[in-house]
Amino acid sequence: MNLYYAFALSVSAAISATGAFTAWQRRSAPGAAALALFMLGNAVWAFTYAVRWCFAERAVQYFWLDATYLGVVAGPFCMIVFALQFTHRSHLLVRRNLILLAIEPFLILALLWTDSLHGLFYAGIRSTGRIYAGGPSFWINVIYSYAIYLLVAGFFAREYARATNFYRHQIGTILLGMLLPWVGNLITFAGLSPFKDLDITPFIFILSGLIFDYGLFHYHLMDIVPVAHDKLIESLPDGVLVLDAHKRIVDINPAARGMTGLSLKAIGKPAESTLTNWLNMQDVYSTTTEIQIEVRVSRAPLCDIEVRVMPMFDKRQNPSGWLILLRDITERIQMEDKLKQLSIRDTLTGLYNRTYFESELAHLEQERHFPVSLILLDVDDMKAVNDQRGHAAGDEILKRVALVLNTAFRAEDVITRIGGDEFVVILPNTTSAAADAILRRLRLALQAHNATQADIALNMSMGISTADASVSLAEAFKFADADMYREKRIHRGGSEPVR
Repeated sequence: MNLYYAFALSVSAAISATGAFTAWQRRSAPGAAALALFMLGNAVWAFTYAVRWCFAERAVQYFWLDATYLGVVAGPFCMIVFALQFTHRSHLLVRRNLILLAIEPFLILALLWTDSLHGLFYAGIRSTGRIYAGGPSFWINVIYSYAIYLLVAGFFAREYARATNFYRHQIGTILLGMLLPWVGNLITFAGLSPFKDLDITPFIFILSGLIFDYGLFHYHLMDIVPVAHDKLIESLPDGVLVLDAHKRIVDINPAARGMTGLSLKAIGKPAESTLTNWLNMQDVYSTTTEIQIEVRVSRAPLCDIEVRVMPMFDKRQNPSGWLILLRDITERIQMEDKLKQLSIRDTLTGLYNRTYFESELAHLEQERHFPVSLILLDVDDMKAVNDQRGHAAGDEILKRVALVLNTAFRAEDVITRIGGDEFVVILPNTTSAAADAILRRLRLALQAHNATQADIALNMSMGISTADASVSLAEAFKFADADMYREKRIHRGGSEPVR
C-alpha cells in the first residue's frame, strides 16, 4: 500500500483521460477515435495501477494488477490503427486485418485471467508490484507489443521526414508522446529503474499525456490534420490549398504560396482572415459541387488565378473541408487582353479602330446617354503626301495626328481612326457649346504642334455635331461629316473657316 504512488498514478490517469476526451471530440478526423482509445487505455492502466496501491491485501492487489492489462493490451492495437489512419494508410484497415490485430490482445487477456488453470501467462512467477516476468504468453505479448510500436514509429518517422514544418511539429509530438512510456518500459525490463518492484511506465503517462494534450491544443492535433495530404505534391506547378471542416487552412503547397503571397504561418488560421482580400469565401463555403472562378491577387506583380473549389466529404458524406486548386493564368489573361486590344485598336496610330467606333456608337444609342457630340477630322492633302514622299511619310503624318488628338482631348473621350485619313472623336455627355470649346482647343493644339515642325505642316478639316433627344447619333454623324466637307472645300479654295 502506498498512497503517494496512488495519488501520482491518479494524476496520470486524469491527464490521459483529458487527452482521450479532447481527441474524441475530434473523432471525425482521421485517427482521432483511435488516439482517444489509446489514451483511454493509458488512463485505465494508470488508474487500475493506482487502485492496486490503495490496498494491502494480496488478493486485491493481484486483481487490480491484472486489471492493468486492460489498458496494456489496448495500447498497441489502438496505436497501430491510429498510425495507419493518420498516415493515410486506412485502406489497410479492412475487417480481416482488424480481426487479426485484435486476436492477440483478446487471447492475452483470456490467458491472463485463466492463468490458474494452465500457468501459460505467469508460469508460477507472480509479483504484487508489477508484471514484468512470466511464461510463454507473457513474452509473446511483449514481443508483439514491441513489434507494433516499432512499426508505428517507422510510419511516423517516415511521415516526419516528408512533412512540412507545421506537420513536423504535430508528428514530433506524437512520436515523443508514444516513445516516452516505451522507454520507461524498457528501463523497467532492463532492471535500471531505481524503484524496486514498481512499474514506472504508467507514471510516465503524466509526461506523455501532457505532451499529447499540448499537441491537441497548441498544434491542433486531430483538429488540423493533413486531410488531403495525398493530393499535395510539393512539386506541382499548380497551387493547392486545403481547408478543413472548421474553415481553417490546413495545408498549402509552394506553388500556392508563390501565387497568393501566403507563408506556412497561414496554416491553422481561419481562411476568412487570410484569403478574403482576393477570394469570396462565401462562394467557397456555399458550394456543394465543384466551381471554377477567376480572381486577381493584388500583389506585385498582379497575378490572375484560375480557382477551382472542390468540397470534400468523409465516408459518411459529411463535409470534411475544401480542396482549392490554383492555376496562374496571368500570361493567358495578358495575351487575351493583347488580342482584344489588337481587335479594337488601329495598329499604326494606337487609336481605337472602326469596329470599336461602331460598337461604341451603338452602345451610346441604346443607352440614350445624351448629349453626345461628334468631331470628324480628315487630313488635308494626304494623297499628295503619299504620292510625292511615299507611304512612310504618310504614316508619319497619321502618327502625328494621333499625337495631337491625344493631347487635345479628355480621358473619357473616344478617339478613333475609322479610315485611311479619317478620324472621329466621340465626346460623351458633351453639349454643343462644350463641343465648340473643345474644337477650339484642338485647333490651338494643332497650331502649337505645327510651330514645332520644320518639315510638313499638319492640316485637317473638321466637322462637329451633337446628338440629343431630337437628333440621333447616326444623324449627328451625317451632319458632322457634311460640316467637315464644307471646311475641306473652303481649305481647297484658300479661305479659313471661323469657329
